[in-house]
Amino acid sequence: MIPEQKLGVWLTHDAACEFLYAQQPESRWAVLGEFVRDEPGVGVWIRIDHIEQTKETSEIIHWRVKPPVCLIRWDGVITVQEADRYEDVKVTGFSNGKTGKR
Repeated sequence: MIPEQKLGVWLTHDAACEFLYAQQPESRWAVLGEFVRDEPGVGVWIRIDHIEQTKETSEIIHWRVKPPVCLIRWDGVITVQEADRYEDVKVTGFSNGKTGKR
């Protein structure tokens, strides 16, 4: 990854709630921001634009954090996507993991 590369970092539900200090219904979480630097073995520093919460109902909530440069720990990351635009990172389906239905 290169500095200022736009990223979508998908977090586990538990990791997102812990990061935001919030209790929320089961959701999909994407941290959208720019790569700052790697913290080997620990995580990645990101200048966060916003965090998208996509609920099972497809409702999308945007969260903001201050200060915007944060360490996202690898142990809570599902995957990382590079993107040209934040709009390119999105949920295209939802499974609650219990029924397997989308």
